[in-house]
Amino acid sequence: FEIASKEQVKSVLQVLDQKAMSPYGIRLFPDRKERNHFCGPVWVVWEAGFASAAGKQNEQILLWQLIAQQIRNCVLHKTFYEVLESDSGISWRWPGQLWHAAGFLSMFFYGVLGMNYSEEGLAFSPCVPIQLKDLQIHGIRYRKAILDIYAHGWGELNEIRLDEQQIKIISTKITGLHSVHLIMSNR
Repeated sequence: FEIASKEQVKSVLQVLDQKAMSPYGIRLFPDRKERNHFCGPVWVVWEAGFASAAGKQNEQILLWQLIAQQIRNCVLHKTFYEVLESDSGISWRWPGQLWHAAGFLSMFFYGVLGMNYSEEGLAFSPCVPIQLKDLQIHGIRYRKAILDIYAHGWGELNEIRLDEQQIKIISTKITGLHSVHLIMSNR
């Protein structure tokens, strides 16, 4: 939510691996001694904010780790559970949670593609891990438009092209079907 400063975000992400990361995701409240539904497990929906922060900091390795953990969890359980045990990956509560599936998708929209909405329009500040190079996402609705998004390469953004025109932001007035090309740095 842009509450933390860039320095605070960087600080949290730097200690995440030592403090709260498990093989299955980020432990909630890792310093609490008790273990229950809220203290100690992994909640996929909470991972989305960390993925967004990792993308904004161009932490490609961390962003890919967060995405890959949730891909593994979803493939293993064939659905999105609300809660995963951080030590074993066992899901023990409430399968089929759409809000956790939405959290997973937002890792791509806000972490990888760096989508940001404002009064002026839709901007992108992508962080594409090499494992997702040449990513394509089709049929994204934005107001009265449908966008096909292509990330060419990986890394940070070099330029944005909307239907072959270089742009900085997609206007709120856009309508119809359009192609968005994110030309990446490959580093």
